[in-house]
Amino acid sequence: AARTGVVLTSQHMLDIEFHTAGTMRLTLCVGRYALKFARVRRGRDANRREQLEWSRATPPRREMLCPVLWAAPFGLVIVMQRAVALTRQEQQELLFNHGFPDWDYMPGGPRSPFEFKETDWGRLDGRLVALDYAAADD
Repeated sequence: AARTGVVLTSQHMLDIEFHTAGTMRLTLCVGRYALKFARVRRGRDANRREQLEWSRATPPRREMLCPVLWAAPFGLVIVMQRAVALTRQEQQELLFNHGFPDWDYMPGGPRSPFEFKETDWGRLDGRLVALDYAAADD
């Protein structure tokens, strides 16, 4: 989802961003956390897929995924660690240099749970992580 909304910064450096461009989910970033709220049934499905992929991820896969910290029942909302989204230039460089991580397909799982849009990837503690990994194999 594109970055839209308001950025508020208090004297305690709690910054808040509200991303409303997504059609399935909207994201509220508060301090160190990102809350993804489902707008529609497909948003609930996306939240459940991300929670599922995180819960069954092997240690090498967890290195490439933004952690899901908590998930509400029915996929209504998930809470993830907040990361810094890539810029368009960073995303283009990663595409050109084949810098995105490879997802090792495992039977029963998705071929690849993510797309390579700049808003779907970010940096968390200096490492590249998928922020949105709910892409379904169609």
